[in-house]
Amino acid sequence: MKRPGKKLFLFSSLILLAVTLPGCLTGTVIKSFMWPEPDTKGAGRPIIACVGDSITYGYGVLGHREDAWPALLPALADGRCTTVNYGLCNRTLLSTSGMPYSKEKNARIFMEEDEDLVLLMLGTNDSKPSNWDAELFEKEYIELVERILAKPCRPKVVLMLPPCLFNTTGKALPDRDNLENGVIPAIRRVAEKTGLPVIDLFELTKNRPDWFPDGIHPNREGNMAIAGRVALEISSFSYPDRPL
Repeated sequence: MKRPGKKLFLFSSLILLAVTLPGCLTGTVIKSFMWPEPDTKGAGRPIIACVGDSITYGYGVLGHREDAWPALLPALADGRCTTVNYGLCNRTLLSTSGMPYSKEKNARIFMEEDEDLVLLMLGTNDSKPSNWDAELFEKEYIELVERILAKPCRPKVVLMLPPCLFNTTGKALPDRDNLENGVIPAIRRVAEKTGLPVIDLFELTKNRPDWFPDGIHPNREGNMAIAGRVALEISSFSYPDRPL
């Protein structure tokens, strides 16, 4: 079956943006939304790269990205870290979708930069019925992890299970069944095969629909909860001369 093209995905995203930001649909806004520059917060070490889709980007707090969970992490670590948000809206892990993350500028920038820790969270958009391919997802996830681990900076890598989905139906929207019974088990298997730790945001959020006004993206309270869980989970990690 032929998959929807990138133009269709882009068109859908722009329509969503037009609804979200009425009267503000300018070329600059579109570019900053769909192709944002990596957003750096905090100072010092460790340097934490946050790689993901719109949940990492901060779509649920659009216009207030200082409330996106990557931007909140430095304060929770008393300023003793730097986060770089490489999140991109609507992107997938799967190379066969309309908008694979690996084809984007932020992915290339990330692969060329040095960091101490990588927080990887892709899979929500892969769960869309029009995108989902269970066998290929796991295969390409392992390939991405191996490329990250092989970076010259040799970063620590943590795999993040995406948050829960609420009230989403249709081929153009992420699917909870695919996420819960496809994406999440696949990520757990990748973690077992690679020996990498996992942060379970699905379990954290599954009983909190109030954190997800649109059913997909966390609001400020949801982002705060995610940042808090991430900070707690990675607090036990150690780095030469720069503990978190």
